[in-house]
Amino acid sequence: MKKKSVLKIFTAMLCIVSAHATSRTFVVPDYRGKVLSNRIGEFTPPYSYDLDPGFVVQQNVNEKGLVVVKGNFNKPNTSGDVKLTIKYKDTQNNWVSIWCKTFAGDYEYNEELTANFELPESTLNTYDIKIELSSASAINNWQSIVWNKTVNHYKKSNYTYANCDLDENQYTILFTPKKNGTVLYNPNGTVSGVKDRVTSLNLAKKIDNNVLSLLGNATLDNSNINSPIINITNPNNLATIASSQKYIYQGSDVSPFEFSYHDPVYMFAGKFSNESFFINFSNWVLPPEEGGEQMGRGYLDFTNPNALVNRYYNLYNYINEKLGDVFANQEPVVIVISKITGLRVYKNNGQYISLTSTSNYNSQNDFGYPPLYGKQRGPGSENFSLSNTLSASLYGVGAIKNRFVRDDWNGPSRPLIDIEAEINKFINYVGIFGAPPTPECPSNCFTINSGAESDFTDWTKAPNSYIFTGKHKDKNNVEIVDDGLYIPVKKAYEMWAKGRYMQNENNVFTPIDKNGAQSTSVYWEDVNGLIKSTTIEGTGENAKIKVIVDKTKGKGNASIDFRVNNNVYWTWHVWVTDSPEEDGAEYGQGHETDLSGTSFVPKYMDRNLGATNASFLGNDWNKSGGLMYQWGRKDPFPTLVYKDGSYYEITGTAGTRRHENAGLLPSEPNSGRIPIKYRGNTQPVTQGENNNTGFDSTNGNIRYSINNPIHLITNAINDGTWFSNQQYKTPNADTNLIETWDLWSDNRKGLNSNGSTSDPIVKADSWSYELKSEFDPCPNGWRVPSQYGRNTINSDLNPYGRKNTGNVNDDNIAANSMIYPNTVSPVLDGVKVYPELGIDFRGTANRKIGIIPMNGNYEYYGPDAATSNYANKSKIVYQDQASDATLNTATYGIGGARISVFYSSPEDTSKSTTGWNAIYVNQTTKANGASAVRCMKDPNIGLLGNFNMQYVPSTETDNTDYKSWTKEANSHVVMTGEATDATAQDKVLKISLKKAYAMQKLYLSDNKQLPGGTKNTASIVWSTNPALIKSVKITGAYPNEEMEVTLAARAKGNAVVAFHKGNNGV
Repeated sequence: MKKKSVLKIFTAMLCIVSAHATSRTFVVPDYRGKVLSNRIGEFTPPYSYDLDPGFVVQQNVNEKGLVVVKGNFNKPNTSGDVKLTIKYKDTQNNWVSIWCKTFAGDYEYNEELTANFELPESTLNTYDIKIELSSASAINNWQSIVWNKTVNHYKKSNYTYANCDLDENQYTILFTPKKNGTVLYNPNGTVSGVKDRVTSLNLAKKIDNNVLSLLGNATLDNSNINSPIINITNPNNLATIASSQKYIYQGSDVSPFEFSYHDPVYMFAGKFSNESFFINFSNWVLPPEEGGEQMGRGYLDFTNPNALVNRYYNLYNYINEKLGDVFANQEPVVIVISKITGLRVYKNNGQYISLTSTSNYNSQNDFGYPPLYGKQRGPGSENFSLSNTLSASLYGVGAIKNRFVRDDWNGPSRPLIDIEAEINKFINYVGIFGAPPTPECPSNCFTINSGAESDFTDWTKAPNSYIFTGKHKDKNNVEIVDDGLYIPVKKAYEMWAKGRYMQNENNVFTPIDKNGAQSTSVYWEDVNGLIKSTTIEGTGENAKIKVIVDKTKGKGNASIDFRVNNNVYWTWHVWVTDSPEEDGAEYGQGHETDLSGTSFVPKYMDRNLGATNASFLGNDWNKSGGLMYQWGRKDPFPTLVYKDGSYYEITGTAGTRRHENAGLLPSEPNSGRIPIKYRGNTQPVTQGENNNTGFDSTNGNIRYSINNPIHLITNAINDGTWFSNQQYKTPNADTNLIETWDLWSDNRKGLNSNGSTSDPIVKADSWSYELKSEFDPCPNGWRVPSQYGRNTINSDLNPYGRKNTGNVNDDNIAANSMIYPNTVSPVLDGVKVYPELGIDFRGTANRKIGIIPMNGNYEYYGPDAATSNYANKSKIVYQDQASDATLNTATYGIGGARISVFYSSPEDTSKSTTGWNAIYVNQTTKANGASAVRCMKDPNIGLLGNFNMQYVPSTETDNTDYKSWTKEANSHVVMTGEATDATAQDKVLKISLKKAYAMQKLYLSDNKQLPGGTKNTASIVWSTNPALIKSVKITGAYPNEEMEVTLAARAKGNAVVAFHKGNNGV
């Protein structure tokens, strides 16, 4: 009898994540942790890499604590297996391994990975933790392995120990009497069946209420709670003593292709006769002319112990071994069969035996359905039927998901080490061989108490922008007036120490000098004097920037820098405005989910990021456009021209910057236009001026952009992006296999997304929002929305697209995208266009996305651009603020970043008599320009930690909103009646004096004080008609004083009246 190299049994019974074993020999048993090769000296890796060089968690002294690390793990093919190890530093400063997992080298992983482990009690109040990758092979693409994780830490009182369980999502069928509530009983107390744990919640088209029916005499022996067993006898000599339903997928009894996985890994744990038994494990209906049901079966025919047969459809495997040589009668065994594993029998001594065979096609050890027309066939319908035996005992039966059926039919097989990990997890869960010894990385399972909150904060996820309104409500809903805010600088330290894309060209992190001299300044502000002061409070990474806002300046934007040794290491956008979070649209496509799969309805801000007015009508309508953002960057770019064409400038340590059409340049050093830089080294250095970033790598350009946040970075159209000379992170001739860039946390992290695909995994993932990116420009609690289909044209896969369009591209249907003056399209009913100003969607039912102002964009011009954008020299120009709006999404598609475009250009009458008014949601743009951002409420805010605003309380006793007073009118129109109207009477005009007080305080006095004096008088400065005004007087008391002007009936003319305040009335 031929034996496979001996393997020890192990398991990986964490609550949340399965473990992966190596495929080496003598795998050490591992009850709750990971696998370890016996050849430790050989596996001890000479090659290692810090995936995360370190983070710190706080923990109560002499108390244990639970750490949960989870998030999307992505590993490309590597030259060898990769082991991920989490370590902590103990009281002796030794690094101790506490959790580990091995990933196959020749496999691409993109999965949700969770590690939970308990830190010991000690005299330490903080623990240093790092995450290390290692391999016995030289890996040249370490940096491509990414774990976009969150970290949570729970106090001992916030969790309890739990029994480890199997994950039903790993299986197509799973019968385990150990699971509470799965065993069904007859009235006499015998067992009638075991429920299938896998339901339609775990597997698409799976029927519910599938039961393994026990037809013989069956009793449950649960004297050992860790390994309950069902004993079955057959006193009536039944042909079949146990059987589950033949067809477990909806429609599978009439369609042989209704299944989701090829090559499921079947496992049968129990005690069997070594003289005779028969296990049927799959059914595949064929037409009668092809043999019917009998021809499609998959089974183990062990009725003749000396001539064992396995069948898959028309493939017969004649097994070389005899049953009595494999195991003793009623010996506990686990039989495993699949194409990837072969036919194995696991035994109590920690070994498994691989059975060998020759098929009727002369193939060797060919366990699995043969292909059909070049396509891999699956089981049709998994089941378990046990017959032709007098007795048996069952600990559990399962089938592990393996090759997922994709649109192109044949999905990749899971790595053998992953399959073996799940096999051994199953074996140890059912308890057939008892408890294995302690593994290399032992771990328990835990239950986090309801309502428990993590006390860990991942500062790389801290916001890059802050909203300041001048007031906030405390926990008791009491309104508090503020003078400013605090910005923690810890994010800068964390990002430079371990942030994504923050390594240098040698893939080495360059942390900020913790002993360096800290400073801060107003990098730029778009209202001169908006920020009164910036100062550093505290020291090191725990320091904060205290930002004091001059509320008398009204609304505006500022960029606050943080420097160490005079180098800019981070900047934060401070958005001084009213409350953009309150009145925004609530609109979704009906399928959006958070990271856990819970549905939600997206809510958006009522304006673009950086806009100081929500509406494109009324006061300050021209300031509704907002700031511009290059795709993937955290820092905003001011437009330097408002929607009405009036120019403004920014000032600060970044220099005085003006629009290129704004006329005279400022004379100050480091001033002029917004600098345009070119990725790499494509531009010649002229007169000592270098307009290149000097980098073609993503790391280099992202670091450059953080050090130089006012520099717009561009690139030629067919030369990658602003941050890389590669258009895509991982190119591929098949566009579906391209991995695009993911800087703003796209739902599929750069992989192909399609919210309408038949692939249930891709579909669900396309709608499921990931954790907010560390480069996301939105304030705390908000994020950039994703496109729900990277390459798709369905309009309802765009966050601003029309609902329920199906496979329809509204962009290509004029009636669905164009708004005409004389006809109303049913799909655009209720949309209002304000030419050159914006589009109002609040009256629609199927696209209630609020109001969208025309905001323009920074657009690329160059010798490689289309005719309309042709220029001798490459440049970026802000334009079209009165004709179009572009909104970024978090998704980088094929050909560029996915955006939405809105047009209202009355001058372009080629489309209609009222111009070009349209909505396009399936657009892409190169990342060498900049567009606006409309922030969406973050559905995963609870997973990011506490980044609540910290305010500087006001020291002012007068918190009057003088700025709003300045918006009162300077002139008034009074209708005094026609000359022929004998009934006309004198008119009294009441003019509020709030504007006079506000203008004096904010702009006309040297000390920012209200005018003094006790005597208030009014006068007529001049009038074109002496009979026009009969009297003027001041009434009321501050702040509700008014000037009453009495105008004569039927009198006509113009006049100026004045308000005087002082001790002598002048």
